[in-house]
Amino acid sequence: MTTNGDMPAGWSMWHVFSKIVKRINAVGMGLVSLFFPPHCYLCREEVEQLNAICDNCRNNLPRISGPICTVCGQPLSDQSVDLCHSCGIRRHHFDRVRALGIYRDGWQRLIQGLKFEGEKAIAKELSALMADYLKHEDPFGIVDTFSYVPLDRRRHRQRGFNQSQLLANRLSCAFAVPVEDGLRKIRATQPQTGLSHQLRRENLRNAFTCIPSIANGRTTILIDDVYTTGTTVEECAQALKKAGYERVFVLTVARTQYDQTK
Repeated sequence: MTTNGDMPAGWSMWHVFSKIVKRINAVGMGLVSLFFPPHCYLCREEVEQLNAICDNCRNNLPRISGPICTVCGQPLSDQSVDLCHSCGIRRHHFDRVRALGIYRDGWQRLIQGLKFEGEKAIAKELSALMADYLKHEDPFGIVDTFSYVPLDRRRHRQRGFNQSQLLANRLSCAFAVPVEDGLRKIRATQPQTGLSHQLRRENLRNAFTCIPSIANGRTTILIDDVYTTGTTVEECAQALKKAGYERVFVLTVARTQYDQTK
């Protein structure tokens, strides 16, 4: 049986389907996104491409601006000083910390969506924002490697991935700089949430080690999602320097405005 002259029955439907498949292949989208268009994770508006957030939400994420501590990046209210209380009274193993925004509102929702809801597409968005920051602000100069804060085996198994490693791997591709995988968390620790600064340090003391490789005299950027009191990156930086790194910079997506006088 034929319709439309010599065209076989069903050809018209197949022709339409074929055009849809070609369109899908052309834009790199899957069938799921065709029938269930992606939406912005923050505002839930439909987005044209497979992006986790829309342009408007991305552009409106508040960046840290104004005076900051030259070491840890803590926002300062007094423009006449260049160090926060914590960095003024103690030396750190890391050399400098920078973060894109304050851990609240959109930044907090994105980080929690990545860590606790497994929305890995958010890692693409956050790493792109981190890459833009590194390119335009150039806070660290030339570096040799990226590193990332590791999870212990149990936490990694529960979550299924390490969000800091996802970010570091994407930054590695963006800058053609290798990722150093030698940093390890050698013992499980209790969650840091709710602990005082002193208890955080005791909780993580000697929890990290780094396998010596080609680190001697080199510089690395340690990647993490959130900087709170600095205890985690401080312990990681100490392990990296023991392994031979000369300088350890830290870049996080966000940071809390923690009262470091406590």
